Amino acid sequence: MRSLRKYMSTSIDNKGAVLAVVPLICSVLFFCFENTQGNTEAALQHLNSGIAILARQKGRDRLVPENPDHEYLELLEQMLTRLDLQASMFDDARLPLTRLTPIMGSKTSAFDTFKTMDNAQSELTKLQNRMMRFLISNNSFKFWPEQDLLEEVKLEKQAIDEAYTEWNEKFDRFVCGQSSTPSEHNDCHSGSDNSKMIHGEEWAPGQAHESAQDPAITILRIHYHVSRLLLAASLPYDTSVFCGPSGSPHYHTLNKVLDLIESPPQAHGAGSRSIGVETGIIAPLFLVVMKCTDPTIFGRAFNLLSAISGRREGMFSSRVLTEIATRVASQHQIPHITAALEYQAGDALEERVNGLAGVAKNLGIIL
Repeated sequence: MRSLRKYMSTSIDNKGAVLAVVPLICSVLFFCFENTQGNTEAALQHLNSGIAILARQKGRDRLVPENPDHEYLELLEQMLTRLDLQASMFDDARLPLTRLTPIMGSKTSAFDTFKTMDNAQSELTKLQNRMMRFLISNNSFKFWPEQDLLEEVKLEKQAIDEAYTEWNEKFDRFVCGQSSTPSEHNDCHSGSDNSKMIHGEEWAPGQAHESAQDPAITILRIHYHVSRLLLAASLPYDTSVFCGPSGSPHYHTLNKVLDLIESPPQAHGAGSRSIGVETGIIAPLFLVVMKCTDPTIFGRAFNLLSAISGRREGMFSSRVLTEIATRVASQHQIPHITAALEYQAGDALEERVNGLAGVAKNLGIIL
C-alpha cells in the first residue's frame, strides 16, 4: 500500500504511466489479501494476471525504451518473479510462468562477487526458477535409473549444480566484504580445521556469526542449501539425500539448515501470528518434514514447523502444512516400513489439484 500511495503521488500528472504500474501493484496486493483468506486459487489468478500484464508492458518498453517507470517496473518484476517461484513450489506441477536466465554461465574469477544483497537474491531466484523448470519438465523421468536418463537431462542437472556452486562462492565473498571487523573477514576466508564440509563446501565459523546478525543472509543460505539438496535428490531419484545415514555430508547440511532456522532472527515471534508475502522458512521446513526419515532431523523440523503455526508466508500457511504432516503420519502409516511422509500420503498427494491446497482438501483440512 505504501508503494501504491507513493507512486500515485509522484505520478499524478502522468495518467498513462499510472495505468501501466498500478495494476501490477494491485495484483500483488490482491495476491496477499487472498492468501490471508486461505483462497490460494484466487491468489494465483491475481499473480498470473500480474505476470501477464508485466509481459505486455515489457513488450511496450522495447518500443519505448526510455520509460519513466523503469525503476518501479524493475522492482515489481523482481517481486513477481519471486512470487511466481513460490507458486511453483506450492504446486510442483505448475511450471513458472517467467523464464529467467541467470547471468552466471561460466566460471568467474576468484574476486567476483555480488554488488548488493538484492543482486544476490535475484540471481538465486533465477537459479531456483531454472531448477524448478528442469524438475517439473522432467518429472516423467523421476524414478528412472541414472543410466536410462537422457544425456541432455544429466548435463542440465550438472550445469545447474555448478551454477549453485558459483553462486555460493560469490555470496561468500559478498558477505565477507560486508564484515565489520578484520577478524570476521578472516573467519570467512579461513582454511583452518574448524571449517566443516557441508554438501561438498566449506562451512566456515564466520557463517554462524553472520546469520545471527543479518536475517537476509540467513534466509538466502537456507534457500540455497535446501534447493541444492532437492536438486541432488532428483534425476536420478536418490533417497539418501534426505534419508541418508548420520554423519553423511547431506545429513550435516540438513542439521545446519535447521540450526539456521533456529537462529534468533528466524525464531523470533514463534507462536505468535505473523503474515508476510515472501517465501521464508515455512516451505524449507515442510520439505524436510515430508522427505526426511531420520527421527532426529524429522523431529526437529516438525517441532520448528509446529512452533510457528501462526505464521503465513505468501501461499504457505504453517498451520495448514503442520496439519498435513500430522494427518499423513497418523492416517497413512506403512507397517514395518520406514518411508518419508510424501510416500505415505498416497492418494491425498497423488490425486491433488491446485498443489498443497489440493492435498489439504483431500485430507479434510480447512485452509
